[in-house]
Amino acid sequence: MREADAASDAAALHAWRLQCPQVRALWYESGSVTEWEGVTFRKAGDADAGRVMHIQLVQKGLTGELPAALNSPRWRGWSSAATG
Repeated sequence: MREADAASDAAALHAWRLQCPQVRALWYESGSVTEWEGVTFRKAGDADAGRVMHIQLVQKGLTGELPAALNSPRWRGWSSAATG
């Protein structure tokens, strides 16, 4: 696992949580981001293990654009349904 990349993904999720009240209501600050509802991470054994691969929050009523940090090319191979 590329721990720096996984840590960067976690930092981007935490930053989004701080900026968006709707996300704050879904994700508690305590605990691991890997337990946050609607976020899927790559599994152990994958080249990018520990990195975010999918965010699904439409069913929670969250719509709109993802922050730039979550929409950058470094998130290769991931998909998002946060925008509906």
